Amino acid sequence: MPHHKKQITAADYYEGVFPKAKGVCQLWNWHELLYAGLLEADPDTAFFRPRGRRLTYQYRGRQQIYQPDFVVTSTAGVTRLITIKLAEEITRKAWPWLSCITAHCRASHEQFEPTAREAIDANACLAFNWIQISRYIVALDQATIDLEVAITRAHRALTQGAHTYDSLRDALPRSDDTTHAAIPFVLLHRGLARCPALATDPLHGGMTLWPA
Repeated sequence: MPHHKKQITAADYYEGVFPKAKGVCQLWNWHELLYAGLLEADPDTAFFRPRGRRLTYQYRGRQQIYQPDFVVTSTAGVTRLITIKLAEEITRKAWPWLSCITAHCRASHEQFEPTAREAIDANACLAFNWIQISRYIVALDQATIDLEVAITRAHRALTQGAHTYDSLRDALPRSDDTTHAAIPFVLLHRGLARCPALATDPLHGGMTLWPA
C-alpha cells in the first residue's frame, strides 16, 4: 500500500499570538508553546518567530529541508536558531542536518542553540504566566483598535448630520458594544452631549485622546 503523508490540521498544533512575535504563531507542540512564553518573559529578546528559516541539506542522496524551531533576535541584534530536543539527544548530536545549520550560521553570523525540553519544563510556571499575560495584552490591543475604528465611524456619522445619541446610533452601519461605547466619547468631544449622565469628569478627561 502506498504511504500517504498525514495532512496537518489545526488540531495538530497550538496557536498563539505573542507581542514579540508580532502575529499569529503556529506552535507544533506543548514545549514550543512554553518556550514562546519564556521568550516573552526574557527582557533580552526583541523578536522571535517559529520556523523562521528554511535550510536545505542532503541526506541519503535526497535533498531535505530543515527548519529550526525558533529564530530569535536579541535586543543587541544577535540572531539565534533554536532547536528543542531532549537533553540526551543534545549530547549525542547525531543529526543529519547539523552540518547544514552550522554552515548557515557561520555564513550568516548567526548562532545555533540546542535547548533541552527539561530546561523548559523547569520554567513551565513562568512560561505559562507569560502566555496568559500575552493573551491579555493582545486582547487589550485589539479592543483599543476596535474602539478607535468605532470612534472614526461615529465621527463620520456626525459629519453626515447625526447630532444626538439616538440619531448617531441609527446612522452607524452596524451595531455592536464597541460602537455604542464610542458614542458618548464622540458626542462629548464635539460638545453635543445634552444628557447629564454622559457629562461626567472621567469622560471629559478621556476626550483629549481623540482630536477633532
